[in-house]
Amino acid sequence: MKKLFLGTMMLAATAFLGACGQSADAGNENEITQIRIAQVFDESNPESGQANEAFRLALEEYIGIPVVETENVSYLVGIEAMRAGNMDIMFASVFNYIRANEVTPVEMLATLSNPLNPPAPTVFITRADRDDINSIEDLEGRSFAFVDAASTSGFLFPQYHLATELGLDPTLIMNSGYFFDTAVFAGSHDASLMGVNFGDFDAAAIIGSILPMMEAVVNPDDIKIIGETASTPDPGYIIRADLPQELIEQIRSFMLSFDDAAYFENVWNNPNARFLPRNEAAIDHVRGMMEVLEFDN
Repeated sequence: MKKLFLGTMMLAATAFLGACGQSADAGNENEITQIRIAQVFDESNPESGQANEAFRLALEEYIGIPVVETENVSYLVGIEAMRAGNMDIMFASVFNYIRANEVTPVEMLATLSNPLNPPAPTVFITRADRDDINSIEDLEGRSFAFVDAASTSGFLFPQYHLATELGLDPTLIMNSGYFFDTAVFAGSHDASLMGVNFGDFDAAAIIGSILPMMEAVVNPDDIKIIGETASTPDPGYIIRADLPQELIEQIRSFMLSFDDAAYFENVWNNPNARFLPRNEAAIDHVRGMMEVLEFDN
């Protein structure tokens, strides 16, 4: 399973920010002496670390500046580190890219296109033996699990779908007794699926692609899909927008031209995956969804 080099606790922020020092270090205001990047690795593939190192070295050679790989940084801590100037590049969904701009200016460098794992819809699931739950309308009065508040597929898209399809007030969806009996954040797609499977929740919203990946622990025949959203857009790497624009474009050029098949195979499970230009239509679509859901701007 892929993970960012990310932890889960905001309490780590102070220690991280104090320990990592200034990212994109400058001898003076116009000289950038290093770039920090939070890479992505596939914890099931022992070759992913070596592939990431090849990526780091290639980027370093391309831009002529040392590139430092940062580990154990949560999304929230990572964005705070970017705001404080202690990190320069990290992987993020379109949703989190937009949210990051509420904290500090960032740009989307490039998106990842993976033909083996194209954008997938979020699916609403329950146990197959729940004859009383056959549509999202039947979720009223039930216990329900989203993934977490920063998840595009595990919260933004299913929340938007429920609000627009059922006419719900998006600001009240998480309130117990409004539509759901209780609504919680399970913390991960795996935990949401397992929670439904073991009866901890009546239903949940998870990315559809997780179902075949979990066949070893959850029998697909035991799970029933009762609805689905539109496909979520491709994620990508974001970068601090206060870096010199020439350097940003140089790093973007590197990513768009990077074609090391071994890297994409070992990190993204597909030698044919590549980084592509950011999808402005997808960004605008997600931004429009966030406006409907009344996210703070």
